[in-house]
Amino acid sequence: MAIVPTSYSSLLFCRAHSLARTSSYLLLALTNLGLFSFSPTATAQTSATSALSAARPPPLEHWQLLSVVRSEATAAALQTLPVLVEGGTVERMHLQVRAGDRQLLDTRGIPYEILAHDLAATRPREDLGRDVEYHSSAEVSARMRELAELYPLIARVVDLGRSWQGRELTGMLISDQPWIRELDEPSLRVLGTHHGDEWSAMEVGLDLIEALLANYDSNQEVAAMVDHAELWFVPVVNPDGVAAYTRRNSRGVDLNRNYSYLWQSGAYSGEEPFSERETSAIRALSMTRSFSHGLSLHSGASNLGWVWNHTTEPAPDAAFMEGLCEDYLEATEQPGFWITNGAQWYVTFGDTNDWSYGVRGGHDYTLEVSVERSPDPELLEELLAFHRWPSLDFLSAGFRSGMRGRITDAQGQPLEAEVLVGGLDSATFSDPETGSFARPLLPGEYQLTVSAPGHLSETINAAVTEDESTQLSIQLTNADLVEIEGTNGLEANIEVISEATICGTDLVSRLDSDGQIMAMRPGLGGPFELSWRPSQETSNSCVVLTVEPQAIGEARQREGEWHLLFTEPNGEIIAVLHLGLVLVASEPGFELDALSLSGPADTLVVTVSGSDLPQGAAIRLIGPAGERALPTARLTDDTGEQISARFDASAWDDGLWSLRVFGRGHWAALSGALSSENGVISVVKNAGPPPGPLPGPNLPKGPTPEDDDRNELNEEEEASSDSG
Repeated sequence: MAIVPTSYSSLLFCRAHSLARTSSYLLLALTNLGLFSFSPTATAQTSATSALSAARPPPLEHWQLLSVVRSEATAAALQTLPVLVEGGTVERMHLQVRAGDRQLLDTRGIPYEILAHDLAATRPREDLGRDVEYHSSAEVSARMRELAELYPLIARVVDLGRSWQGRELTGMLISDQPWIRELDEPSLRVLGTHHGDEWSAMEVGLDLIEALLANYDSNQEVAAMVDHAELWFVPVVNPDGVAAYTRRNSRGVDLNRNYSYLWQSGAYSGEEPFSERETSAIRALSMTRSFSHGLSLHSGASNLGWVWNHTTEPAPDAAFMEGLCEDYLEATEQPGFWITNGAQWYVTFGDTNDWSYGVRGGHDYTLEVSVERSPDPELLEELLAFHRWPSLDFLSAGFRSGMRGRITDAQGQPLEAEVLVGGLDSATFSDPETGSFARPLLPGEYQLTVSAPGHLSETINAAVTEDESTQLSIQLTNADLVEIEGTNGLEANIEVISEATICGTDLVSRLDSDGQIMAMRPGLGGPFELSWRPSQETSNSCVVLTVEPQAIGEARQREGEWHLLFTEPNGEIIAVLHLGLVLVASEPGFELDALSLSGPADTLVVTVSGSDLPQGAAIRLIGPAGERALPTARLTDDTGEQISARFDASAWDDGLWSLRVFGRGHWAALSGALSSENGVISVVKNAGPPPGPLPGPNLPKGPTPEDDDRNELNEEEEASSDSG
């Protein structure tokens, strides 16, 4: 069922101040359709700006845009060269290369055409005579905040992190109750502008936000998504690249080669997976959710692709994915649009699609919105129309398809469980905090196997129909588990070895001397063993756990929440603390100072005071036995100095409760900040964050952005403009 547009006037009003392009889109579209061909004797020029840049030879360090014939042999050869394949057409691949490295293609005998002698010179320039221009990344963030004020009941701005140059990574959550977590809602995600010179992708991402909000009250399909799912948007993943008009970030890394799944070391892939602040922020957000379906927006081509991107071997869900892409192809009116498996176009390693599917189990696609990376202003509104409703229908189709529901334990507590579909060797995981899951599937009969550590697996037979997803409620039976009765110190600094105390009936005897306590999260390797010893203060119930962060996972994927597993010497799991341990950042970019309370226990208002607190941050309270309290409401007076939320504390267990805050891509905590005793909740004096490391030399954070990020160029781009 396609989403039918019902409110264009509000969209046009919202966008009246905002857009722009360069002039070669029509030429490339004609080429794509076979209506124009390059001269066999002349150097190819695809834009007026590239013609200007060709007036004199560029310095060797300048970046150029080339076109090569698309073939398996050429694609394989390019993987060994310091080039960046960025897109192209059905017949040809486009790639970025430094002028000094172009000779490497000559050495390999790879023929090419030069599309732009100086990529920096193709940057769209503002024209005071135009009514519309592209947004800068700061303007995108500002517009998202305006929209959140216009639609406060369904939109929430979330500060997801900072780039190396200090620019904000701004996200927006659209849902019918964006300030609280609804336990049965799946999560969808749209990312834009991993590559900073792909400005049309940024505009499409913002346009989808505006379309959803403007049509919520009038379009049933839009309302169904917003009412029953979380839709997360990050229109600009690479704000430094947008400011400098470069594909790479400010440290020269291609962010869409910096994700961990089958990452390969290369000239532009970063020093290690998630070495970049921008990709680390997307990883951090994605570990708090289970994104079942999503889009990664790009430009430089005009197509829609599905995984895998690292191999031409079909993905387990390739049939479903290709079918969804065929529906998009039929829906869009964009000339020359096509669909492809990612690796059959060209192979990449370390991209967001393969990471999302291979590590987190979510279906993720690449939508290339225009052959020209930053088309002319006169074409942009038409371009947005090509993708607006096909993209919304694509998101809705993924939301409606297959099965969705919730997975809990015998007590109704949510579980991060693995969902395997018989015949499809691809795992999906339920949400770590709510237990909700969604599994897009073609219509048919399926057998699901659901499992979680410390619980008995369940096998379920269910049918999927054509129109709506099948709803399931799955409860896993606990194994013979020790009941954890109390904890202290499970908020730990990521750089400091610390100790925590964990108590449970017969816990020491069940562990015996050779039992293990391990940290684990699905997709992050492990589990990772931590050392422990019996507490000297209790006979058989408490252990002292040594939290050694370096023993837990890879350095760039260590921060965040972890499950704790307790096993007997024979390996049998005897206890689980779901998301029991959190490793917090030494420098999260904000500070938590104190808590204050007001109101009765059943409507307790908890106010967090601090400095530079992130907008839209998540607040959680963790009880003495690891139980998790979510806000029943968020108050609307959040500032950089305080965040307030309402909790129902009427049934809280007695003991100390800790505060955990996730925002700006990092975790922070106040350990043992509240005390619950016989229904009375009070603030614990002198509660503070987990002790951090001793002061040391600061890590390099990259250059500081100038006041006007629209016209800022890094040294490379400045030199390029001077010589162009």
